[in-house]
Amino acid sequence: MESPVAAFLAWYQSLPVHQRQYLAEFASAFNPGFEQVHVADDADKIVAFTEFVRRYENEKARAVGLMLTLRASVDFFFVRGHGSSASWDERRAFLAEAQRHFASDGNDFMVERARTYAREIEFQEAQSLVTAEKWRQLVAANLSDESLDAWWRPSLAER
Repeated sequence: MESPVAAFLAWYQSLPVHQRQYLAEFASAFNPGFEQVHVADDADKIVAFTEFVRRYENEKARAVGLMLTLRASVDFFFVRGHGSSASWDERRAFLAEAQRHFASDGNDFMVERARTYAREIEFQEAQSLVTAEKWRQLVAANLSDESLDAWWRPSLAER
């Protein structure tokens, strides 16, 4: 059976760089024990996060704890906010309102900036929805309570 740490890292490495950066930042900012990742420079954060996770691959109990923590963090900070079309509809509405607001103030720079973000949203949404779906598949196959238990304590899973 594949290690949940290896499966998580394979998923993580398959993500676009900006999503890896985002997840490393959120995991390190909101979870205790990630200090070495949190203090890493932005350019080094992905490597620091990967090394931090990999460090627990051979410590089954701690690896399970880490995977439970990351599962909850990714669900809460990424999938919940980026993994549904509804969350992207809210962003579109916000950007449309921002364009109207800045246009009424005559702030052409900010109007153009909001337009640029609005043009990028379709791509970001598609990318995030694919990532969220791949995450759900990873959780079902390797990070579910049952999968983690079977990897951690295979003799109990056989009963």
